[in-house]
Amino acid sequence: MHRRPHRELACGMLALVVTGCSGGGTPAETAPSAPVRTIVAGTPSPSPTRPAAAETAWSIGLEDDGDTRWRDGQLFSAGDRFMVTAGEQLRGITDQGKQAWKRTFREEPEISVADGVVIAVHRKGGKHAWPPPKVVMGIDPANGRTLWKATSSPYESVVGGMVYTPVCRGEQTERHDDCRLSARDPRTGRVRWTISAEHVATVTGRSGDVLTMTTRPKGYRGKHWLMTLDAASGGRLGVRVEKERFGGELLYPRGQKRVSGPTYLAGGLVIMTSKSGQVKTFKEMCRLDMVALNARTGAKKWKKRIRLADAEQDRGCRSGLPDVSADGHGLFGVDERGHPLVFDLGKGRVRWTGDKPGTIVAGDAKTALVQEEADGKKTLTLYDLSSGRARWNDGVPLRFWGEIRATTVGNRLLVHPGDCSRDRCYVRVYDLAKGPLDTVPTGVYAGAGDGWVATRETSGETTTFSVSRTG
Repeated sequence: MHRRPHRELACGMLALVVTGCSGGGTPAETAPSAPVRTIVAGTPSPSPTRPAAAETAWSIGLEDDGDTRWRDGQLFSAGDRFMVTAGEQLRGITDQGKQAWKRTFREEPEISVADGVVIAVHRKGGKHAWPPPKVVMGIDPANGRTLWKATSSPYESVVGGMVYTPVCRGEQTERHDDCRLSARDPRTGRVRWTISAEHVATVTGRSGDVLTMTTRPKGYRGKHWLMTLDAASGGRLGVRVEKERFGGELLYPRGQKRVSGPTYLAGGLVIMTSKSGQVKTFKEMCRLDMVALNARTGAKKWKKRIRLADAEQDRGCRSGLPDVSADGHGLFGVDERGHPLVFDLGKGRVRWTGDKPGTIVAGDAKTALVQEEADGKKTLTLYDLSSGRARWNDGVPLRFWGEIRATTVGNRLLVHPGDCSRDRCYVRVYDLAKGPLDTVPTGVYAGAGDGWVATRETSGETTTFSVSRTG
């Protein structure tokens, strides 16, 4: 639950990086699903021929403007409206591919979506004391107008359909009463509750009616904390764990080792992890120690160790690979044989183990997408976690691309290259139940939502964004 430098767009999607050799908009009309080719386990994968291009619902061309380079832009949706952002620009687009409105910010904003409202955050002008003030605003996706505006300290967050804004007063005072944390309605900006946060606060996750919050001191002294809150009132719950002062390593409850790995919130539990102090040989790398605490009471529920990867086979740990499933409850790993497994974070036990070696590269509550290799051929196989059986497999992306990315949206799985040449930029679309569709959108992946995927192609100073329906 660490904070990334740039917030990802909260459009109900999960982007996952896969290494090796290898917002939902409402459509103008309902397009029929493309024919599906079913590939069952054991069937040879198709030859690496380029699939037919998918039919484009609409396109829009945008020319570079000042420091804005649209070749790096991303398209997303809020409600039934599309938007595209790059640099300091945010543009609204109709479902026919026409520009509806334009916003230019003081500097490059961080963009999120909550409850159908665009949330934009940028640095406030004037004196830049620590913590530097920021402007948080809600924007109507229909017309680009500001619905509300507030001043915040850094580390504001959008979690679970709510906007959380910390405010700290004074400079380097080290006083506990200088910081507050407010929960705001994304549509109106109205404050639902405000609590004393001790230091600069960030809400990092939500599961049901429980939030996790971290705080950090404004200056060079003071303690970092991880704690749990009641989502409805902001009231303090039972977890309160000290963090190291400079850099995010958590501490286990008193008497246990420090945590150097990620922290998860699942099924009413806070799961803290550690990767340090346990490696004696190369084969022992990539192991994660975990302890789970009841999010409301702080009581310890279980303690486990999981192997995230086979360091010898994978030439390293899960760097760049997804840690958890799209639902946030399944942790990906491998057993001692190198077979993939899904560990249930809520129950503290292994839910599924594959019957052959492989690496999980994506998954959700019901499935796991595994990269496998046999007889020198690499394939992607989708397994049903309930039955353990393979639904389908496909080797085409791994023959075309080196690094690939997988994005799960609804009942569609989108696979695309992390980097591609001009003639090999396209998105391969899968039906999670049946396998790859026969047509694919061409261009560089530029966003996705319920029933659509966006790609972009650049020529000179003009970048064209295209939206294709995925059924």
